[in-house]
Amino acid sequence: AVPDKEAERKEAAPVIPETCVALYANDSDADFLKIRKGEVMTVLNKNDPDWWFVRRDGGEEGYVPSGWVH
Repeated sequence: AVPDKEAERKEAAPVIPETCVALYANDSDADFLKIRKGEVMTVLNKNDPDWWFVRRDGGEEGYVPSGWVH
């Protein structure tokens, strides 16, 4: 039998977004998102172990080196 996706959705626990904090600042013209040391961002994707896709509070999204955030 095909699972009832609607029932699964109702029973699933709410997803709590994962956040990260910038350990370093990037103010250069690098190819990745500019960040400030101590800035808190929402992690959207960690599929690449070297680059995480994040969203800043203002809505700007981009990649940051995974070693630069915690």
